[in-house]
Amino acid sequence: MAIRAGLLARTGSAVGGIRRPDAIFSSAISASQASGHTFLRAGSGSIVRNVALGSVQSRRKVDVWEHICGTRANCSDYSASAASAGRRFPVGVRAMSSSAAGETEKLKIIGISGSFRKGSTNTGLLRAAVEIVEKDFSDVSLEIVEISNLPFVNTDLEVNGTYPESVTEFRAKVLSADGILFACPEYNYSVTGVLKNAVDWASRPPNVWGDKGAAIISSGGGNGGSRSSYHLRQTGVYIDLHFINKPEMFVKAFEPPQKFDQDGNLIDQKSKEYLKEVVKALRAWIIRLKR
Repeated sequence: MAIRAGLLARTGSAVGGIRRPDAIFSSAISASQASGHTFLRAGSGSIVRNVALGSVQSRRKVDVWEHICGTRANCSDYSASAASAGRRFPVGVRAMSSSAAGETEKLKIIGISGSFRKGSTNTGLLRAAVEIVEKDFSDVSLEIVEISNLPFVNTDLEVNGTYPESVTEFRAKVLSADGILFACPEYNYSVTGVLKNAVDWASRPPNVWGDKGAAIISSGGGNGGSRSSYHLRQTGVYIDLHFINKPEMFVKAFEPPQKFDQDGNLIDQKSKEYLKEVVKALRAWIIRLKR
């Protein structure tokens, strides 16, 4: 048994079919760690892929382990897997989870806001989305992920193939998610620097955005963030992040009727109903991508 192409722990099954009991998977991890490799468990919910052919052969619930070997720069397993994958999707050890046998897990969506302001209306949109999910979508979970602790992208911070702790934790959150809901403010016709910084960190090899469904919601003055949203869509093309086309949500926060309270919480019922449609469309898109 070897950790190879894509660092998928295999049991001799045909390419594209990953078949192993938990005990065998644990042995593969243990053997690899004994050889000096390190892995980070990033949760469940990613896709079993055919790395050798560079295509998706089957899509199942899996446990995801990201290779964060301290000697990654000199690691032949990592190099082979990165080359095999063409850096199009995460390099990780993946194994069937117990839920794959029949239990239904919730679709995991993470929310990322491009504003750090305490009373941000964009973060307020995400909070409203969390409430909508909890009330109306029993098969979905939505967690708002913090990005204010991420340093500015600087490859000097990548030491022996590892990242700063906050970056590693953020990348693990992205890797384990089925989909992403971005709240995207607009600064000077474009994406905010802090949001772009988060996107760039998670795109560093191995790219952890790849083949995930995503949606954008935005609040602001003027056009409500429409220009920044399209810039984010353009970035998604290169990092293989697949955005829903419709519905688009651009909340004109400063036009009547009042949309938000003084703390940035969404209070406009019509906007809440429209936000629900965005979540509904994202849910359907994620399910479609996972087929």
